[in-house]
Amino acid sequence: MQPGDRQVVVLGVLRYPVNGPTAGFRLASGGGFTMHGDFFNAWPVAEMERRVNDCIRPIIKCGADGHP
Repeated sequence: MQPGDRQVVVLGVLRYPVNGPTAGFRLASGGGFTMHGDFFNAWPVAEMERRVNDCIRPIIKCGADGHP
């Protein structure tokens, strides 16, 4: 990150309302098991590695700045 840059955390859950019985419910991609999300990694490699090592692997809740 450069001075003046901001980080924006984007989290979301998509919900699709369904009317009527759900038996036999299918998505355009197939059954409900085909639902998925996509992830686009745009993090600088060194920063991603630091956050994985400092927060994710030790299972520590870190702040938006990536520090415990």
